[in-house]
Amino acid sequence: MIKGIRETVREYAEYLQIKNYKLSTIRGYRCLLEKLLSAIDSLNIKDITVKDLKKYLIGRRANVCPETIRLEMSVFNLFFIWQKKIGKILVNPMEKIEKPGPRKKIVFDVLSEKDIFFCLDKLKDKTYEDKRDKAIIETLYATGMRKAEVTNLKTRDIDFMQGILYVRNGKGGKDRLLPIGKKAIEAIRKYLEVRRIYKGKPIEELFTTRVGKAMKTGTIDNMFRRVSNILNNDLSAQKIRRTCATHMIRHGASVMHVKELLGHERIGTMRHYVQVAAKDMKAEHMSKHPSG
Repeated sequence: MIKGIRETVREYAEYLQIKNYKLSTIRGYRCLLEKLLSAIDSLNIKDITVKDLKKYLIGRRANVCPETIRLEMSVFNLFFIWQKKIGKILVNPMEKIEKPGPRKKIVFDVLSEKDIFFCLDKLKDKTYEDKRDKAIIETLYATGMRKAEVTNLKTRDIDFMQGILYVRNGKGGKDRLLPIGKKAIEAIRKYLEVRRIYKGKPIEELFTTRVGKAMKTGTIDNMFRRVSNILNNDLSAQKIRRTCATHMIRHGASVMHVKELLGHERIGTMRHYVQVAAKDMKAEHMSKHPSG
């Protein structure tokens, strides 16, 4: 970054301090501005154009969500407003850039307890694929694991005696231990009995195709499409994961415990699960309570 521009950012930080902004906020603003100005690499701030800013923001959109883009645009806008106020620029280039629209509302679809048990009971238990598919769905419902985490499971990752499952290198590269219920363990045991028959060669992965190849996320998707057609119910790994979390909260599990189970970093991510569980409880209350 050019020395003069770095000095301008420092002066802006001092201005924000006078305006009683928190130090953490000032550091955040300064970091974002330095990133922007380094990327544009202009000799003078007054030479920065709308085109320069649009190009930078388009590049950012490939890596961050719309909310982050809107936040960064607000930071840049405040900076250029200050530049205009002190007479360094005549026009604020951010005024001509439209912010991205709000994120589309998430369709937070979960199965009722009646539906998930009906699906699990209705799944056949005859062929290799039947036993494997049931084991996968039971595991997802018992643990709330992600699809990719299921495909990465190794046979050694399950402690059948303790009822514990070890997730290695989950999202963010983090490991975690998960409890796994009796039904899931029973389904996995039944699957492993036939897995030894069909696998062509030794393989570490727990869930494999009939010929012994490790399953990929795409294979899991195909499995759910097939099972959905059989059960006449739209299922997916994500839907089962959400169902697991919602049912646990509905039955009184701590939100913090469920957050750790799912491998989420921020507690705010759990608000959807809590909202759905609350709606379920309200509907149950209205239908069963004598006073409605």
